[in-house]
Amino acid sequence: MKRNQVIRLMEYPLTDAGNAERLHEIFGKKWVYIPGFRRWMQWDGHGLQAVKVETLCRAAGEAFENLAAAICHLPATADPQEQKQRLAVVNWLLRSRVDYHTLSAVRQLRKLHMAA
Repeated sequence: MKRNQVIRLMEYPLTDAGNAERLHEIFGKKWVYIPGFRRWMQWDGHGLQAVKVETLCRAAGEAFENLAAAICHLPATADPQEQKQRLAVVNWLLRSRVDYHTLSAVRQLRKLHMAA
């Protein structure tokens, strides 16, 4: 993940809706909710394949963990406010790996897809 993307992902609210926006930016068109089928589909490089919500939740948890690690690997900052923000985001992301938050973020992501 590039530094600019990590910084941009830190700017989303520390809520499940903010996590949904992070997931939307991280996974882009790789995950698609098809309302007519009431299913999530995942692009596998060749075509769309149905995917279970549990699989998306697991991937969301991994994405949150990877983003938290990327934030920790950003160059050090002398700005105490930025350091405080980084710590708050990392703590939120690590708490967000639990089933409740990942499922809520995936549900919020579905709303984003349906509104588009």
